[in-house]
Amino acid sequence: MNKAMRILEFEKIREQLRNFTLTVPGALKVEALYPLTVLEKIAGLQQETSEAVGVILQKSVGFKGCGDLMLSLKRAERGGILGPSELKEMENFLRALESLKSYFLNESEMETRFPRLFNLVKEIKIFPHLTSELERCLTLQGEIRDSASNLLSSLRWEERRLQEKIRHSLESYLRKPHYQKYLQENIITVRHDRYVLPVKQEFRSQIPGVVHDQSASGVTLFIEPLPVLELNNRLRGIKGQSEEEIEKILRKLTALIGAHYDAIVFSYQSYGELDFILARGHLSLSYRGREPLLNSRRAIVIFGGRHPLLPAQEVVPVDVHLGGEFSTLIITGPNTGGKTVTLKTIGLFALMAQCGLHVPAAKGTEFGVFEDIWADIGDEQNIAQSLSTFSGHMLNINEILAKASSSSLVLLDELGAGTDPSEGSALAMAILDELHSRGIRTVATTHINELKVFAHLRQGMENASMEFDPQTLRPSFKLLIGVPGQSNALNVAEKLGMPRELTAKARSFVRKEFLDLEEVVSGLVEERHKMSVDNEKIREMKEEMALLLQELKEEKKELEQKRREILKNARQEAGGIIREAQRKTEEILRKLNRAEQEKTGREALVLGQEARKELQAVREEAGGHELREEERGRPLELDEVQEGQDVYIKNLRCAGKITRVLSTGEIQVQAGTLKISTVLDDLQKYDGAKREREKGARERKDKPYGDQALLWEKSTAVSQRLDLRGLTLEEAILKVEKHMDDSILANLDKIEIIHGKGTGKLRRGLHLYLENKEQVENYRIGGEGEGGNGVTIVSFKKM
Repeated sequence: MNKAMRILEFEKIREQLRNFTLTVPGALKVEALYPLTVLEKIAGLQQETSEAVGVILQKSVGFKGCGDLMLSLKRAERGGILGPSELKEMENFLRALESLKSYFLNESEMETRFPRLFNLVKEIKIFPHLTSELERCLTLQGEIRDSASNLLSSLRWEERRLQEKIRHSLESYLRKPHYQKYLQENIITVRHDRYVLPVKQEFRSQIPGVVHDQSASGVTLFIEPLPVLELNNRLRGIKGQSEEEIEKILRKLTALIGAHYDAIVFSYQSYGELDFILARGHLSLSYRGREPLLNSRRAIVIFGGRHPLLPAQEVVPVDVHLGGEFSTLIITGPNTGGKTVTLKTIGLFALMAQCGLHVPAAKGTEFGVFEDIWADIGDEQNIAQSLSTFSGHMLNINEILAKASSSSLVLLDELGAGTDPSEGSALAMAILDELHSRGIRTVATTHINELKVFAHLRQGMENASMEFDPQTLRPSFKLLIGVPGQSNALNVAEKLGMPRELTAKARSFVRKEFLDLEEVVSGLVEERHKMSVDNEKIREMKEEMALLLQELKEEKKELEQKRREILKNARQEAGGIIREAQRKTEEILRKLNRAEQEKTGREALVLGQEARKELQAVREEAGGHELREEERGRPLELDEVQEGQDVYIKNLRCAGKITRVLSTGEIQVQAGTLKISTVLDDLQKYDGAKREREKGARERKDKPYGDQALLWEKSTAVSQRLDLRGLTLEEAILKVEKHMDDSILANLDKIEIIHGKGTGKLRRGLHLYLENKEQVENYRIGGEGEGGNGVTIVSFKKM
C-alpha cells in the first residue's frame, strides 16, 4: 500500500498525528503506522482511539512528555555512569509513571469506561524506591544535593568555609587604599579554578604571588597573592574529594537504574504506546472525527465525509457508498467539480480506518477491510505527485491489473484520458470490465460519455456525478449516486455569451443518443434536487420528533418515579391502617373478656353486641385495603390470563383487573385509578369477585338508586372540557390522565382538551400520549366552531 499511501498523501496525516505526540517512542510509533488487514485488530485500535477521546475530554489525565531515554538506559545497563541531568530526566519519567498509574487505578469507573487503556496502564511497572532515592540525591535543577551522602555534606561545608576565608583575605587588598592603585579593577575573579586579583602589569612586584593568566593586551596580570596560595591549594584538594564522592553517588544511582533495565524499558515502551493512542484521540478531536463501523463485506459507506487535509471552511461533505448493490462506481462530471477530491477522500479514509484512526465523517460511516489499496491519480491539482501522461497511467494500471485481488480497493482518476477519445473509452471499458469481473471494489472518475452508458447497462456498476448548477456556472461539489454527470459545456458557453447560432450548430454535431441522454440526466438532476429538499425537511422533522420523544421519555421516567413513590406511600398507609385495625381488635377482645368476667349476663350481652359491631367496622375498614385469605384465591395460570380478568395483586395486596397483556410477558393491571405493569407471579385468581357482586346486589336492594346516584353525582362533577393552556407537557399529561379516568368512571363518551395553538409542542406531545392509550377510541383536531387547532376532541371506547 506504500504507493497508494504516497499518492493519497497519508504522510500528511502522519505529520499531523506526530505533532500530537509528547514522547520519542510515541513519535516512533507514528512513523511505523501502517494499515492493518485483520478486522479484529483494527477494531481494537479503533476502540483505543475512542477511549483516548473520552480520556482527553475528562481533562484531568495530565499526561507528561519525556525525551529519548533509551541511550541512558542502555548505558546504565552496561555499567556506565549517567550524569545528574540524565538522572533527573529519569526521575521525572518515573514520577510521571506513578502519577499516570495512580490516576487510572484510583479514578472511579476507569476500568469500565476505558478498559483497553486501563489494562495498558495497569501493566506499567512503577519504581517507588528508585524514584525516592533519585529525589533524595538530586535537586529540582538536577544537581547533586549536599545530603546525598554524609561525606559529601562535610566536604561541601569545608569548601564553603575555605571559599569564605579566601574571599575575606582578598577583600583586604580591595579595602586598603595602598593596594587600590595597583589593581586594574577593584574585583576578585577566578582563573584556572583559583581566586586571583587583576593587577596592572607595571605593578607586578607590588603584590607578591603567582601569575596564573594575563589579558589579551598584556596590560593586566591575574595574580594569586601568596597569603591565599595555601588556602587555594586546600580548596582544590577538597573539590577533588567532592568530585570523587559525586562520582560514587552517580555510579550508585546508575547501577540502581541498570538493575531495573528490563522493567523500565517495558514501562517506557508502554508509556510511548499510551502517548501514541492519546495522539490519535487528539487528532480525532482536531477534525471532529468519529469511529467508523467495520464490516467483512468490503463495503464502504460514508456519510458527510470531509477530506482532512482541506481547510474546514472550504470542504463540502460527501456521501458515498460502494460494495452493496454495486461494486464499481463511475463518477462523471465537469473538471474542478470535486471528482478527484472525492476519490482521494474514499482512499484516505480507508487507509485511516485500517490504521485505527477516526475519520471526519458523520454517524453510520463504515468500511470493509482491504488487503491492498491501489491508486492511479495524476492531475493538475497538485494534491499528490503522480504520473500524468497516458503511458505513465498505463504502467500504473498494468501493475494494478497484475497485483490487485478481490480483496483490493482500486481508485482510478480520469480513466481513458490522454489519448484518442474513442480508443480511450474502449480501453477504459475493458479495464473496468476486467476489474469488475474479478470482484474488485473500484471507483473511477472520467469525462468520457460512453462510460455513462456502459455503467448503466452493466449489472453491479453504478453511475455517479458531481452536482453542477447551470444557473451559477459553479459546481456544488456534492456527489449524486445514480445520476451520470452532465457535460454542461454548451450551456456554459451560452451563459458566457457565445451566440446561440454557434451553440445550436454545435448541438447538431452531437450524436442524438447523447443529447437524449443529457436531457434525461437533466430531468434526473432536477428530480434529485427536489428529493434532496424534501429529504432535508424530513430530516429536520425527524430530529424534532426525536427531541420530542426524548422529552416524553424523560417525562415518562419522572412520572414512573412519582407512581412508585405514590405506591410506596399507599402501601405504608395501608400498613398503618392494618396495624391500627389490629390494635383496635385487640382492645375490643380485651373488652369482651372483661365483660364476661365482670358484668352480669344482660350487661355482658349488651357490651358484647357493641364490641362485635366495632369489630365488624374494623374488619370492613381493613378489608378495604387487603382481601381476606379465602378471597385471594389460587395462583393464576398462564392460560387463564385475559383482558378483563379479576385478579388479586399480591404486590399491592388488593383486587384489580387485567387491562392488557404484552408480548414481553408484562401484564398491565388496574386497581381503582392506579395502573401498573407486573408479572404473572404477582397475580392470583380473585375468587372474591362473585361475593363482591352479591354484596353489591344486597346493598342495591337495601339502598335503591345508590349506584345511580353515585354515577349521577360523578358525571355532574366531571366537566367535558379540560383546559391545559399555560401548563408544561409533564403537568398537562398528569392532568389529562386523571381527567380521563374520572370521565370514564362518569360514563362520558368524549371530552374536549384545550391546549392552544402556540408552537404546537403541547399538541404534539398530547397526541403522542393519546396514541398509546387503550381507552381512547380516536382523537381529532377541533372543527369549525370547536376551537380548530387549539382543541383536541377525544372519544372513548365503549366499556
